[in-house]
Amino acid sequence: MPDSKISALTAASSLLSTDEFVIASGGASKKVTMATLGGTVVKVGTLAARPAASLADRLYLATDTYGGTLYRDTGSAWVTVSNGRVATYMRTSFYYGPFASTAATTSILSRSFFYAAPFFVSQDVTIDRIACKTSAGGAGATLRMGIYTDVNGVPTDLVLDSGSVDNTTPAIKEVTVSQALSAGIYWIGAVTQGSVDSTLYVHSSPLGAVSPLVPLSSNDVYAALVNGYYFGGAITAALPATFTTPGTGQVTNVPPKVIVRIA
Repeated sequence: MPDSKISALTAASSLLSTDEFVIASGGASKKVTMATLGGTVVKVGTLAARPAASLADRLYLATDTYGGTLYRDTGSAWVTVSNGRVATYMRTSFYYGPFASTAATTSILSRSFFYAAPFFVSQDVTIDRIACKTSAGGAGATLRMGIYTDVNGVPTDLVLDSGSVDNTTPAIKEVTVSQALSAGIYWIGAVTQGSVDSTLYVHSSPLGAVSPLVPLSSNDVYAALVNGYYFGGAITAALPATFTTPGTGQVTNVPPKVIVRIA
C-alpha cells in the first residue's frame, strides 16, 4: 500500500498497535499490525478536537497546550503522558499559588466579585479539600471558593464550585471535595457573598507577583505588581460556568489565599 494511502487510513481511523489490516502488492498480500509498522498511531490536533476516551492505549498529541501535550487513552479517560513543562512531584499535602507571600495580610473583598490567582499542577492529581481563612465575617456573611481552567494565560471554564460556605465567624473555611485535575495551569479563588462584607487572608504585592502570567499594568515594576484577576459584581449564588475574559482593568494584587489538599 502506498505511504499516502497508509497515511490516509491512519488519519481517518483510531488504530491501535494490535489492530490488523492487509497490505497487497504485486498480487501478494500480507496481514500486519500497527506494531509491525512501528507502534501505536499518535493522533495530532488541538485539545478541543481530541476524541472522547474509549480505546485503551491510544495516544493523542495536543499541539496547542504547553508546547505540545501527549495524552494516553485508558479506555475511560485521557491521562497526561508528558508535555513541554518542567515536571515536579506533588506529594499528598496542602498547596496554594506560586507566591512568596507568607505575611498575614487581610483585605475586605468586594462582595459578588470572584478573585482568582494562578495555581500550577505539575501532574495529574485529585484534590479532596479546598479552603481559605477569614478574619472577619458577620451575620448573613457567606463565601464560596472555586477553580477555573486556564486558556492562553487567563481563567476560562469552571472546574469546581465549593458551594456556599457560612462565614458568620472568622475561621479556616474548609470544604470536602473530590476533583480530578490534569497537569496544567488553573485559577483558584473565592467570592464573598451574603448581606455583609467579609475579610479574607490574601496574597499581597510586593511579596509575590506572577508576571509574565499576569501582565503588569505599567512599566513601574514596584507600583504595578499584580497577582491575579477578578470579575463579577453580581455573583450572588453559584459561580458562572465561564470566567468573563479579563482585561488589564481586571488585575488585582489581593486575590484570597485559597488552598487545596492533594489526596
